[in-house]
Amino acid sequence: MSRRYLGVLPHNDPMYTFLAHEVLGQVLGIHSPFARFDVHRLDRLAVAFEYRERQSGVALLGKFYGNKPLPFGKQVGSDHQAVQMQQEFAALHYLRTLGLDHTPCRVVRPLAQSEALNCLLVEEFVAGEDLLFFIRAAIEEGRSESLRTRLTELARLLAMLHDRTERWAPIDTAPVLAYLDKLIVQLTYWHILSLEQQQRLLALRAAWGKSLLLHGSRQVLIHGDATPANFIFQEGQGVIAIDLERLRLGDRAADLGCIAAELKHLFLWYGHDEGASEPYIQHLYQSYVNYMAAQDESLTSLTARGRFYMGCIELRISRNAWLDWPYRRRLIDHAMGCLAI
Repeated sequence: MSRRYLGVLPHNDPMYTFLAHEVLGQVLGIHSPFARFDVHRLDRLAVAFEYRERQSGVALLGKFYGNKPLPFGKQVGSDHQAVQMQQEFAALHYLRTLGLDHTPCRVVRPLAQSEALNCLLVEEFVAGEDLLFFIRAAIEEGRSESLRTRLTELARLLAMLHDRTERWAPIDTAPVLAYLDKLIVQLTYWHILSLEQQQRLLALRAAWGKSLLLHGSRQVLIHGDATPANFIFQEGQGVIAIDLERLRLGDRAADLGCIAAELKHLFLWYGHDEGASEPYIQHLYQSYVNYMAAQDESLTSLTARGRFYMGCIELRISRNAWLDWPYRRRLIDHAMGCLAI
């Protein structure tokens, strides 16, 4: 996180009025005529900011969707960012009505939104350590049991999210396979894939398209961006999921495959050991099955589908330009191993 202190929020800033009166006063019931907010920018794109009120100690997260880059094909001036803001706000409220509003497994609390303030979403600011902290501690300090505990807590959260939002409809595989198509096109266009790797991936994609493996479950709501930075752990308080802007219907194995891919990548990148992540990946899946209520799922079926999503996320990670070429090629090779069918 790129954290930078920007100073105190001026009283004549429209943001001050919104935070002091609408968020603190109306939503939280804290009436402070002399509120002072210290402001920290949390990322280089100026999307996320922390606003900490000195007197009450209340910390808020401001997320400006108006500063997020528009997806390819979206025009400036469209309502895309406002719709994203509204969808995340509504999704967080909905998930909290399902019981994901208290420890040890919850989603961040949404507080307010304002399209006029650059498509602003205000949430509680969640302090704590993210999953990446515990992964690196396991790699660099040998704190393996701590990571296992956090993965157990995360598995419980995901099982609750998935079980409480399960639909009777089968998984729609079209967008899943389309995403793999997109990754292959991008990696080819950027000359990251060798010709041999491209041909191999196209063959694997065709095989998954013909296979019935991805059809073996019902739709659930998935986090959609289950990366280590999006799960915050507080001592004795369990795990909190943040950044649910990509929440959508999908396969429960997708979130598990994403975390598995991140574990594989991070143990390989920081620890230079391709096999060191395997016990933790197995622990994640087994913990999830232990908490899962769905009766028509098994460890075997989850890991079979999870391999597909794990391979896709490894391909996604290999797009990052800050990774060196030999490593990116190595990650692609492992992704093809996951996608082998």
